Amino acid sequence: MTKISYQTMFGTIVLILGVLLLLRTTGIYDTIQLLEYIPSLFILLGFYALWKSKFSSLSGPIFLIVVFTTLQLFILDIISWEALTDWWPLLIIVMGIGILTERKGRLSVFRKSNETIDLFAVFGGVSSASNSKGF
Repeated sequence: MTKISYQTMFGTIVLILGVLLLLRTTGIYDTIQLLEYIPSLFILLGFYALWKSKFSSLSGPIFLIVVFTTLQLFILDIISWEALTDWWPLLIIVMGIGILTERKGRLSVFRKSNETIDLFAVFGGVSSASNSKGF
């Protein structure tokens, strides 16, 4: 089975979003109903990041899931703006829990054989430096 990189998944989502927006703004096709579900793709990306990291990296993917789930519920009129203004501190609570549950010792140095940087290192909390002469 071929491994799908985070860059490929993220790039595909951004590409789909761009095509849908272009079709809508040029009047070729009304994609508003499809655009309503774009946050769901980012939610799936967050779950994929959790699964791919074997739940060792929590704060970034959970933050992604919470933010885009909230946005999706707002777009679908399941929750109102008033509810968002009342419950926004939950985002800070979720971030705090994510920070507290992260693995200790992430600042350790290790050597990698590849010379690429993973896009989701931001979401996964990876601390690494490139020692490659080609970087």
